[in-house]
Amino acid sequence: MALKRPDFRMKIATAIRQADTRYFFEDYTKQAEAVLRMLAQEGYVLVPGKPSEEIIEYAKDNLPYGRQRPEDMLRSLYGVFMDAGRGAAFKRKPPPDEAETP
Repeated sequence: MALKRPDFRMKIATAIRQADTRYFFEDYTKQAEAVLRMLAQEGYVLVPGKPSEEIIEYAKDNLPYGRQRPEDMLRSLYGVFMDAGRGAAFKRKPPPDEAETP
C-alpha cells in the first residue's frame, strides 16, 4: 500500500495562520504555496526524517551497483533518497533490469 504524501501546503498555511495574531484570519494557502515554490527553486526537498519502506525499496532498486569510490556512492545514495523524497518512490518505477525487458 503506497503512502500518501503529506500536504505540506496546508501544514505551512496552518503554521502561518497560527503565527498571525490579528483578529481577522485569512486563507494562507497562497503564502504556503509561495514558501514551497521558493524552497523548490532553491533546490530544497521536503523528505521525512525517517525513510518509509517505500523510500527504502525505491533506493534499493535504483542505487547503482558495483565498485564505487565512497564519495561517489554517497552522492548516488543521497540523490536516490532525494528523488524518493520528491515523490519518485510514490510513483514506483521498475528496477533497471525489469525496465529493459520489452
